[in-house]
Amino acid sequence: MGSGVVKSATAVPVDAFERSPFPEYPNLLSAMERADGMDSKAVLDACAVVEKHVRFEEAFGTQRQFGEDGSTGLSALPDARDLRQCQSQLVTLLKQAQERAAVSVKGPQRQFGDEETPHMECETSSEETKAIANATIALFKLENHGFECKDEFKKAGGIDISLKAMDKGLSEHINSGISHEAMESLAQLLLLLLDGHPDNIESIIASGGHFTLVPYVADPTKHNIPKDMHGHCRAVLEACLQYDPHIINKLDIRRAYEGSRITHFEERPQRALYNSEKIPHRFCDGQ
Repeated sequence: MGSGVVKSATAVPVDAFERSPFPEYPNLLSAMERADGMDSKAVLDACAVVEKHVRFEEAFGTQRQFGEDGSTGLSALPDARDLRQCQSQLVTLLKQAQERAAVSVKGPQRQFGDEETPHMECETSSEETKAIANATIALFKLENHGFECKDEFKKAGGIDISLKAMDKGLSEHINSGISHEAMESLAQLLLLLLDGHPDNIESIIASGGHFTLVPYVADPTKHNIPKDMHGHCRAVLEACLQYDPHIINKLDIRRAYEGSRITHFEERPQRALYNSEKIPHRFCDGQ
């Protein structure tokens, strides 16, 4: 089977493998099979294996002939089809986490103009969302199979699900239940989706990303978001405007740029990146 990264044709010495922090090849497919949206630990473990798999391939790629007989005792590396399957499963897990988070904070919606209330989050779903996003980012960075993973993410509906997890609605009062820290990873994922594939911006626009991300760029202080999330959202909106200079909300996007400065973050008092009201674990599990 193929590998995600090819560094060189030179075999890696045995002692280099023994010194590796990954003495055993991570069994990617087995971990994904065990992942269940109802078992948070299994989801987090599977995502950790995905990231470990990518680090392994970055270190060794197809250089697997460690012994004189050319054998390593390692199972075959996942090919493009396996990685597509893995990516599709990650999107399914992301959808489950996003839907549980939305249900966990569901209640009377605030009306436009109501006094702001703390951003509420489902801690369990947020942890899963961040882990899934980071695992997906790792797959996107695979040198030889990143394209397939991005394509599968898009086909499986990952763009729409990611934006739903970040959507505050036209009134900017909808609560997705996802932490800002997890949203930061989602924003990075969306930006990376465009790297080398600028045509993917059309899919982001089709899913309403040019509306969803505006509040975070226009007033990051109001929404109390991490600095990096602001930068990622801003870059995606810029790509939207470059793709379609006559996009329907172009004035809102431009105003967001004008009202958004790094000083939003520099002028903040020293405190946590966001002040959220966490929902007890039992509510996230539907208990």
